[in-house]
Amino acid sequence: MNMRAAAVGKTLVAFAKQECRKFAVAFHAAMPREIRDMVYTLLVVTRGIIIEVPKITPWKLSDTKEHWLFAEFLGSDFARECTEIHYENSQYSFYRLAYEVIPQYLTTDIWGNGVIPADHLRIVSVNFDLSSSTLASSNSREHFLEDTRCITALLGMR
Repeated sequence: MNMRAAAVGKTLVAFAKQECRKFAVAFHAAMPREIRDMVYTLLVVTRGIIIEVPKITPWKLSDTKEHWLFAEFLGSDFARECTEIHYENSQYSFYRLAYEVIPQYLTTDIWGNGVIPADHLRIVSVNFDLSSSTLASSNSREHFLEDTRCITALLGMR
């Protein structure tokens, strides 16, 4: 990207932050929570968020485009409520190798909005690979032990 394009992009982001925030603050003040929740649902509810390490480190958002979850764009009230709706209505799936990050992920305020995922997540699946090919592999004992550790950790989070 050349310097001129970078400067234009920076100017547009600054303008977007200002304009989005004005709209979001006015929207938050004018609408009751029930209506705001309907709008947040349209913005952020996602089916099939897959957490699989090492492919994804979920609490690093350097590449995220989800500006509607950042207070700098929308104000803290809008961003917090929107984040709550995201966690309450999105479907999260944790796969092998992500087991060890589940406790950290569930207790990390990713967007800095004061929202802890464990307090709001409602739709979560933890996927175990018990296929015959996995069980027959030379690593089947290690896989079994890993699955057992995950189940034990999850039971301890109650």
